[in-house]
Amino acid sequence: MLISYKHRFVFVHIYKNAGSSVRSALLPFAYYNRLHEQFVQLCGRAHVHPPLRLNPEPCSYHSKVPEIMAVVGRETFEQCFSFAIVRNPWDWQVSLFNYMRKSPTHHQHELAQSFPDFAAYLHWRCTEEVRFQKDFIYSPDGQLLIDFVCRYERLDDDFRM
Repeated sequence: MLISYKHRFVFVHIYKNAGSSVRSALLPFAYYNRLHEQFVQLCGRAHVHPPLRLNPEPCSYHSKVPEIMAVVGRETFEQCFSFAIVRNPWDWQVSLFNYMRKSPTHHQHELAQSFPDFAAYLHWRCTEEVRFQKDFIYSPDGQLLIDFVCRYERLDDDFRM
């Protein structure tokens, strides 16, 4: 997740949906100025969290909206333009499976390696550890909590809007 208090936006980063690229493109806009950016970087090197109002990433990369609201406050969250990127669920799972298998540092790398093929992984994912992209951006009662849902498949067009 990334927040800009100056430009009033919140990017909800759903994994394997171009989030790292979007985060990299938006990160410079999350700082007030060069001094602010240097201060945040210095805090990171010292393993100290910057004060909340100065921290462009006060939550983990893949936080869900309710978690973000709990940290930055509902009022602050709602004063910002909030958005996320979702992707075709099949493509999402293919991307996640391939990433898990090729990334030894991924927390489920060994598990992914244990599946003989994608079909076995998908069976496990659908029966043992079900994950939905909507869980990042919807409330448990089905209310959309962000302002805009961008589609991975039409990323360029959605960013022009």
